[in-house]
Amino acid sequence: MLAQAISRAHILGINRQRTVENLPMFESEICKRTWWCVFVLDRRITLESGRPHLIHEHNIDVEDPLNLSAEFLEAYCQDPRTAAQLRGEIRAELDCHPATPVDYLIATASFSRIAGDVWKVLYVPKPPSWSSLEVMDSCLELQIKKAEGGLPPYLVHKEGVPFEEQYRNMKWWQIKQSLLLYIVSVAQTS
Repeated sequence: MLAQAISRAHILGINRQRTVENLPMFESEICKRTWWCVFVLDRRITLESGRPHLIHEHNIDVEDPLNLSAEFLEAYCQDPRTAAQLRGEIRAELDCHPATPVDYLIATASFSRIAGDVWKVLYVPKPPSWSSLEVMDSCLELQIKKAEGGLPPYLVHKEGVPFEEQYRNMKWWQIKQSLLLYIVSVAQTS
């Protein structure tokens, strides 16, 4: 099923920026969100199965989705204007700093790119030498730290801060996403 979804996504061209940037803003954002969900699923199945991933990053140039709320998108779902034509409205929405699940999708896609690199190290037919592994390990550690540094504050789990204090004013989905990203980052650095 995933192979079919990836094939259809490639046929539609939603992995390419030049395709989605010419769509109405609503459709463009839905396509970007769909693409990155498929990408994340591909990487997850790859790591769980030990089989090669189906999506190759050199075939992707679509940007991350924008952190636009569902309400904003719904307001523009029938609007034929592109994101470029709605630049002012989008900037105003983004300046409100809405906390949406899109932040989590972007973070998960970022960690999934790193997972793809981990797969290349673990499952290549001819394993690299131990000295090469140490260099790759350092490189992957740097990528993880960079990805963690790009997380919005509400997705960052603060070790040593009591749960109630850390998550007091957050929605349940934000708490879940923060903890899931924390688990992923701990697992990748172990």
